[in-house]
Amino acid sequence: MGLGPTEDQRMGLGPGGDLKMRLGHTEDQRMGLGPGGDLTIGLGPTEDLTMGLDPTKDQKLGLGPVGDLTMRLGPTEDQRMGLGPGGDLTMRLGPTEDQRMGLGPGGDLTMRLGPTEDQRMGLGPGGDLTMRLGPTEDQRMGLGPGGDLTMRLGPTEDQRMGLGPGGDLTMRLGPTEDQRMGLGPGGDLTMRLGPTEDQRMGLGPGGDLTMRLGPTEDQRMGLGPGGDLTMRLGPTEDQRMGLGPGGDLTMRLGPTEDQRMGLGPGGDLTMRLGPTEDQRMGLGPGGDLTMRLGPTEDQRMGLGPGGDLTMRLGPTEDQRMGLGPGGDLTMRLGPTEDQRMGLGPGGDLTMRLGPTEDQRMGLGPGGDLTMRLGPTEDQRMGLGPGGDLTMRLGPTEDQRMGLGPGGDLTMRLGPTEDQRMGLGPGGDLTMRLGPTEDQRMGLGPGGDLTMRLGPTEDQRMGLGPGGDLTMRLGPTEDQRMGLGPGGDLTMRLGPTEDQRMGLGHQRLGLGPVGDLTMRLDPTEDQRLGLGPGGDQTMRLDPTEDQRLGLGPVGDLTMRLGPTEDQRMGLGRGGDLTMGLGPTEDLTMGLDPTKDQKLGLGPRGDLTMRLGPTEDQKMGLGPGGDLPIGLGPTKDQ
Repeated sequence: MGLGPTEDQRMGLGPGGDLKMRLGHTEDQRMGLGPGGDLTIGLGPTEDLTMGLDPTKDQKLGLGPVGDLTMRLGPTEDQRMGLGPGGDLTMRLGPTEDQRMGLGPGGDLTMRLGPTEDQRMGLGPGGDLTMRLGPTEDQRMGLGPGGDLTMRLGPTEDQRMGLGPGGDLTMRLGPTEDQRMGLGPGGDLTMRLGPTEDQRMGLGPGGDLTMRLGPTEDQRMGLGPGGDLTMRLGPTEDQRMGLGPGGDLTMRLGPTEDQRMGLGPGGDLTMRLGPTEDQRMGLGPGGDLTMRLGPTEDQRMGLGPGGDLTMRLGPTEDQRMGLGPGGDLTMRLGPTEDQRMGLGPGGDLTMRLGPTEDQRMGLGPGGDLTMRLGPTEDQRMGLGPGGDLTMRLGPTEDQRMGLGPGGDLTMRLGPTEDQRMGLGPGGDLTMRLGPTEDQRMGLGPGGDLTMRLGPTEDQRMGLGPGGDLTMRLGPTEDQRMGLGPGGDLTMRLGPTEDQRMGLGHQRLGLGPVGDLTMRLDPTEDQRLGLGPGGDQTMRLDPTEDQRLGLGPVGDLTMRLGPTEDQRMGLGRGGDLTMGLGPTEDLTMGLDPTKDQKLGLGPRGDLTMRLGPTEDQKMGLGPGGDLPIGLGPTKDQ
């Protein structure tokens, strides 16, 4: 890939999925993925088998046949990772605290994640993950075999994620663009990441992916037959991702921090990166998802009995997620709010991701996760045979989590509030998330949930035996969600608009085949219609019309920019077509003058145009070869 204005990032995927990249202005980043998923990256002007992600930090990656990994993530720290056959991991997380995690013979973990500490990640056969998310802190994540992931990355931006039964992912990252994602029966994905460009992602039968993330750089992703992935996320840094046969992933997200991610065989990922943009997601009958992610808007997500999800992610709003016994999730992502996540026995997760706190995640054999989030607090995690978890998340609060054999959880999240979570044998959950609000969640044997999310609003969620849900998310708006035995949902998302969602035979809801309709911004009308094959339609920006239609074979169509028309059609073989510019078709227009073309054929061929004057073409053949041209004047 060619990612920066002057750097030359080249990618060549051979029959065995070998990859090489050029990522920095003067460094040479080389990646070679062997049959066992080995990865080699050379990012500095003189180093090899290393990734240089910041001007002074050296990030090294070496993935052996069993997926051993070593990284260098901070400006002065040395992050090394070595995962043995059992996937043992050790990390250093806080600036003054020592966060220790002990995972049993099936995945021991220890982390160090502060601005000067080392955060180490090793993705073993079970696919552990780590990240760098804030301007000075490191956010590390480890996803297990079932291990879906969601993040909060910048001090003011929102990171939104919705994971379906198969772990699908969607993102909205730039301040003015729309990142829309529609996951069909085959789990297709698309993203929008930069302030003026459109980041589109289409996953073919082999799971191909592409992204556009920074304001001036090009973030290109090509996933071969083994699902390799790479990204460009910050304005000046390079975010590189390489997914081997085991699906390992790494990213660079903030202007100075490193965000590293490794997704296992099941492990999909989603993010929110811009300060004011909206991130929209629509998941079909196998895990429907929708989000509102701006600083003042409400991002709401409702997933059915097979993995319901809801989030609130702005700087002043509360983002809360509660997933039932099959993967419960909750988050708090703004600079002053607490983002907490609790996943049940099938993959529990909790995070704290603000501008100064550290978010640390380690998922054990059952996908349990723990984090270190505050600058001075000590977050200790001990995962027992049943995956018990304990956390410390705020600068002055004490957030403790203990997950028993049935996955019970308890948290302390805000500076003055007491957020407690207790998950019983049926995954009951209760939380306290805002500085002055009281957010309580109780999940009964059928996964009932209730939340209090905004400073003045009352967000209540109650999930009945069929997973009913109701929420109150914005400071002045009333967002109500009710999921009936057929998964009925109702939401109130914007300050002045009335967004109602009725799943089932209610208004604007999901009928017996799961139709969905939403109202997300003050002036735009975002409509989603999911037919028997999961058809979807969305309205995401004040002036653009983003429509998604997923047919019986997962066809998708999207409208992403204010003036461009991005159309996606996924055929029986997972073909993808996008029209993003005002006049182009089967293309992606990501910057005012650059034309990004994507054409995924029955074999998943891909072609892109990403820079203002360069022509970036990608063609993935039967062996997954990919050519990319990303620089302003060079043709790769």
